[in-house]
Amino acid sequence: KRQADETDPFRAHKAAMMRGLAARLPNEPGVVVLDAGCGAGVDLALLRPHLAPGARLVGVDKMAAALAAGREMHPFAELHEADVLELPLADGEAHGVCASRLLIHMPDMDGALASLVRVLRPGGAGLLCEGDTRAMQVLSASDSVSRAAAARKAVLESLVAHPHAALKARDTLLRLPEVVTNVSIAASTVVSFDSARPTGADELIVSTDAQLLEQAVRKGMLREADAAEYMGAMRREPGAPTVVQLTTLFEVSFTKV
Repeated sequence: KRQADETDPFRAHKAAMMRGLAARLPNEPGVVVLDAGCGAGVDLALLRPHLAPGARLVGVDKMAAALAAGREMHPFAELHEADVLELPLADGEAHGVCASRLLIHMPDMDGALASLVRVLRPGGAGLLCEGDTRAMQVLSASDSVSRAAAARKAVLESLVAHPHAALKARDTLLRLPEVVTNVSIAASTVVSFDSARPTGADELIVSTDAQLLEQAVRKGMLREADAAEYMGAMRREPGAPTVVQLTTLFEVSFTKV
C-alpha cells in the first residue's frame, strides 16, 4: 500500500472507511484491531485517531520492505510478517478486522475469510475493501487508448486470483449465517488517475500499466502503436490524449455472531 498523503486519490475513501469501522467498535481502552495485508500500516494510522487511547493496532503482511517502512513511520502499530491464513492472534481476540484490496490476490479466499472470522470476538466488526476488474474504467476519446485499456484489463484479469473479489467475498459470507451476520455491501467510485491533474499515486499507476501493456503486446493482444499512445497519455506527453481512470471500490461489512 502507498503512504497516504494529501495527493493520494484513495486517501479520502480510506479515511472514511476507517471512521466507519471505528464507529462500530467499543469506545474504550484496549480495543484490538487487525489489518490483514496492511502494507506500511497506512490504514491503521488513519484508524488510530478515532479510537480510545490504549488501542492495540495489529498489522499483518508478507512484504518485509513495506513492514519495515511502516514500523519506522507508525511505531504505535504491531506489524508482523505473516500469512493471512496464520494470523498471530488467538481465537476471538480482535474487536475488529479489516483488509483492503487483499482478497483479490488470495488464491484461498475461503481460508482467508475463515482466518479473519476466527480472530474476531462475538459481536466483532469486519470490513473488507475490494475491487472488481469489471468496474475499473479507463476513459479516453482515443480509439488507440481504448484498445489498450481493453487489453490492459484482460491481462490484469488473467493475473489476479479473484477478478470479482468483492462480490465473491460477500457471497461467501452470506453462506455462513451461523458464523457472521449483518453482511452488507456499498460502493464508491474514485478518480484514480487524471492526465490533467497529477496525484501522489501516479508513479505506481503508470508503472503498473506499463507492465500490463508490455505483456499484452508480447501476447499479441495489442499493437505496439496503441500501447505507445496509451503510455504517452499516462506520462502526459505533449499532444497526448486525455485519460481518466475510474476505480470502483466495494466495502463489504459483517459482524461475527
